[in-house]
Amino acid sequence: MSYQSDSRYNIFEALIIPITGTFGVYLTFEATENIAVQFSIIIIAVLLTIWVIIRTKNKTVEITFMEDHFKIKYFFKKEEHKIPYKNLLRIKYFDYQYRTTAKNKIWFLDKLGIESVVVRPVAKGEDFVTFVKWLKTKNNKIQIEATDAMDYKLQEAFGFRYRKVPKIDT
Repeated sequence: MSYQSDSRYNIFEALIIPITGTFGVYLTFEATENIAVQFSIIIIAVLLTIWVIIRTKNKTVEITFMEDHFKIKYFFKKEEHKIPYKNLLRIKYFDYQYRTTAKNKIWFLDKLGIESVVVRPVAKGEDFVTFVKWLKTKNNKIQIEATDAMDYKLQEAFGFRYRKVPKIDT
């Protein structure tokens, strides 16, 4: 059994920001004739575009969970990392009602230390619970976090103590 997800939505964000930035530069040119302000806006727009390209290059990944390891493939960097499950630290399931898409954030140990990637959900609903059970057979020390309805489903499957709850002194 293998599970897979990606973060291709970053590409859409990378296209939208420069387009809206270009529109903002155009409006600024129409609003002012001050050369210093126009030049500053151009420099800021170029730096913002470069930052978005670099961020997209580093954050757009595809993750595949296989039997003995999971693989992270970077779309634009032509890199691929095979990481054993013992290096998988934590998975968080984000599903807020005001957002249109749910996401998973996955923390793991890599050569450089603790890394994380944000991807679309590896699985949704009851399938995520099945995915967590499958992961727990690979590494029982993985920390699982969830929001809203998914938290309730995980509590049904693993009990209230599926995650560590801090003690509160009264």
